[in-house]
Amino acid sequence: MSIVSLIISLSALGLSVVAFWFSYFRKGKAKFVCSRWTAIRMEHVDRRPLAAFSVHVSVVNDGKLPLEIRDLLLTASTPERLIIYEPILLWDVRQWIEDGNRSDKVGRSQKGQVPLPIQLNAGQYFDFQYSILFLPLDKETMVEPLKNYDIDLVLYSLTDRNIDYVSIAQQHFDAEELKPLINQSFSSAVSTISRVKRPAFIKTLNSNALNS
Repeated sequence: MSIVSLIISLSALGLSVVAFWFSYFRKGKAKFVCSRWTAIRMEHVDRRPLAAFSVHVSVVNDGKLPLEIRDLLLTASTPERLIIYEPILLWDVRQWIEDGNRSDKVGRSQKGQVPLPIQLNAGQYFDFQYSILFLPLDKETMVEPLKNYDIDLVLYSLTDRNIDYVSIAQQHFDAEELKPLINQSFSSAVSTISRVKRPAFIKTLNSNALNS
């Protein structure tokens, strides 16, 4: 066998090994979609309005081996401190909104505990069905709409693919978006990616319309 033939044979074998690994043993990673970011009004014992947060989360395992989603954490950065929120309940935001001032609205909006950890088989898609309600680890420390500040939220996941928590989504609430919590039960925010991309795209559309 010539050297050229040997090289070709070895290359073909290498490609076969890579293709086999990619088809059956590639771990891949979790791909998250996080939407419906909503600030939920809570109250201190002194009736001061506070903010919890709910996020709708879905995830797909794009690898060829099972994937374990172990935990989720949400952080809120304020001018004063970093507040850590943990996933507590599955939360029906639509029910919360429809119930208005009902005295039992909190109970009616709860749809059970957040099912973590979860395991996804290769290629499996999982949706938590309801939004996840995040409440602070320190029950006395929450975002306060009355303080009139902007906040940045970061959602983290812990999976068996990484040793540490990994940022999977971000959202910004400005003071005006939090202000409705002073008198109302919820406030939604335009997604951060839309906030960044939409104005430039609209400008392009308007420019194209004027030039057509």
